[in-house]
Amino acid sequence: MPNGNWLLTVDDGSKYVEDTIAELNPNTGKIVKVIDFKKIFPESMYKKSKIKVNDNTSSGLGLMDWLHINTIDYDAKTGNILLSARNQDIIWSMNYQTKKINWFLLASQLKNDLVHSISIS
Repeated sequence: MPNGNWLLTVDDGSKYVEDTIAELNPNTGKIVKVIDFKKIFPESMYKKSKIKVNDNTSSGLGLMDWLHINTIDYDAKTGNILLSARNQDIIWSMNYQTKKINWFLLASQLKNDLVHSISIS
């Protein structure tokens, strides 16, 4: 980020992983901001998910990987972030400050759920 902070994919301590991002100040080690996508996307997207974590350290713990954010890119000109998530086949842009979604590109089976439950700015 322009201020030198890092945007990271993190877990929030719940049974859901890779669905939260945090802004970290690397100089102080302090978390400046957290965005939990369970609070933005429809509850049905994570509650009905059957996608479990599939790695050597976490499999068997019952952790759910419903979103799995792969990419976060901050655009300093617009103040937006661009994200991609492999387990929902979705790419979206949102305002980093307001958390309002600008647009999304996604698999057709999700389209109706998202269009009706997320207000696009």
